Amino acid sequence: MHFFKKKLLFPVKLHEIKRFFTTNLPDDVVVIQQMIKKFSEEVIKPVASRNDQENRFPAKEIEQLGEMGCMGIGASSDFGGSNLNTLTLSVIVEELSKTCASVGAICSIHNCLYVN
Repeated sequence: MHFFKKKLLFPVKLHEIKRFFTTNLPDDVVVIQQMIKKFSEEVIKPVASRNDQENRFPAKEIEQLGEMGCMGIGASSDFGGSNLNTLTLSVIVEELSKTCASVGAICSIHNCLYVN
């Protein structure tokens, strides 16, 4: 039997897929999400295009994220980290990446590979 002719258990077309569940973020994560969204729009977005065109590392913006506690999300507060969870990190990276994928990637890589 050809692989693509195999019958699906639940045949469905992609445009028919609906969300099967909804999840509300905890209130503290929503507050952080709003804070990062505002920071992204006001600080990162205005310089993102120029940074990309000039191959410039966003050092000033990353330093500001560090001051906000976003560069040590999972680290214990004993070591200067924010002592937050992976959900919070995911929300932060998502909001940063909406305005500049590079900044979102830097934050993600720093937190996931370096800090943890």
